[in-house]
Amino acid sequence: MPTCKSAGLSEGSHCSVCSHVIQEQIKITALHDFRPTDVDLQSGTISYICSGCNKPLKITAKVPTEKEVYNTIISMKSKYPEGTPFDNSNTYTTEKLFYNVIYKGMGCAAFSFELSDAAFGDLPGRIHYDFSNLKVGDIIRFLDNTHSAVVFAVNGDVITITEANYNSTVHWERKLNLSEIEDNGWTYVITRYPE
Repeated sequence: MPTCKSAGLSEGSHCSVCSHVIQEQIKITALHDFRPTDVDLQSGTISYICSGCNKPLKITAKVPTEKEVYNTIISMKSKYPEGTPFDNSNTYTTEKLFYNVIYKGMGCAAFSFELSDAAFGDLPGRIHYDFSNLKVGDIIRFLDNTHSAVVFAVNGDVITITEANYNSTVHWERKLNLSEIEDNGWTYVITRYPE
C-alpha cells in the first residue's frame, strides 16, 4: 500500500518454477493512507488517521448511500450520453480524491474521477485490493493498470461498470464477472466510503 512516506506497488505475479514475471508490479504514487477512525453519520463528521504518519484529518461531509451515489452517477448520463467521444485528450483534475494531492487523470481515469467527485464531494479516497468488497461508486483499476471504470451496480459476482475511453467513447452499463477482471489483471480499488 502507498503511504505518505513511500510509494506502493500493485500485486504482481510470477511463475513459481522459473520466476518469470507474469504480471509486473506497478508503482502507486505515495500519498496519505487515511483510514476512518470515527464516523458519525448523524452529524456527518468523519475522523481519519493516516496509517503512515498518524496525521489526523477531520471533515464534515454527508456520507451518501449507495442509492444516492447511483442516482448521482446516472444523472451524469445526460452530460455524457452513450457513445460520447471521450479519449486520452479528455482530462480532469481533482484535489478531492486524495487529501492534499492534486490528481490529474486522462481518458478513462478523468471520467472516473469526475463521476467520483460528483458523487462523494469532499470525502477522501483510499485504496484497497479486495475486489470482492465493491460498492456502487468505487473506482476499479484493471487491465494491468491501464483502465479505470466506476462501479455502477454489484450483483453477486457480476458488476456493472460505466467507463470512458472504451473504443474512445463513453460506455454505460457494461457487465463483467469478477473472474474476468481478475483474469485481465486487476490492480486496485479506490473507495470513498468511510466504512
